Amino acid sequence: MHTQAFSLVLSGNCLLLLSTDLDERERHDAIDSQLFAWLNASAEFLLLGENKQWHGTYMDRHTGLGWVISASAEKTKVVKAPVPGTPLAIAGQELSALLPAQMLAALNDALAKVQALPAMHPVLQVLSTEALERVQDPCVKPVTRLAFELRVVLPGLRVVASSLFLETNQSMDEQWLTQELQAEEINHQVTRSFVGELFPGVFSGVRALLEKRLELLRSQYVMPLGARG
Repeated sequence: MHTQAFSLVLSGNCLLLLSTDLDERERHDAIDSQLFAWLNASAEFLLLGENKQWHGTYMDRHTGLGWVISASAEKTKVVKAPVPGTPLAIAGQELSALLPAQMLAALNDALAKVQALPAMHPVLQVLSTEALERVQDPCVKPVTRLAFELRVVLPGLRVVASSLFLETNQSMDEQWLTQELQAEEINHQVTRSFVGELFPGVFSGVRALLEKRLELLRSQYVMPLGARG
């Protein structure tokens, strides 16, 4: 394993940590397949309002493109117990538990770059638009919903991903990604993770069609964080 660093790309509500060891084809395929699955699921269900159905469709679309999921897990938290941390830290902890130890330094460096971003950074502004909503109801306390994913992509198009869906009565500010959560305000919390690999025999048959279909959408939904796009 030679990975020493990641470049970061936002696609929808997913922050992709792309190994700098990826070749251009792998990088392109990783972005296109995630974007297609995200757009397809979002056309059928609301990411925040129908998250369970949305996530099921999202994973089904991965399978249809040739992703083979070798391990997956889901944890639902509904009881109120101390779970200090930030949304970024919770997803990052799930991710670090699945990665080889020699990759944790690179992961931590990448997450530190995200944590250091100013609240008004364009990537965070777009992520907030896609991943966060405040539901107002005159009869009850407002609820904030958030849903985002961290995804590491390694050479050979191997993926390790974790995601968080949260409903909380806590008021989340512009730096919600790194805001300390108040355990007593959480109504519903789901963390998910999966490990997968893209099977080239399937994906090669849809690559050209996918590239054409996403040609215009890619510039609208995909934002690099750093020098490489």
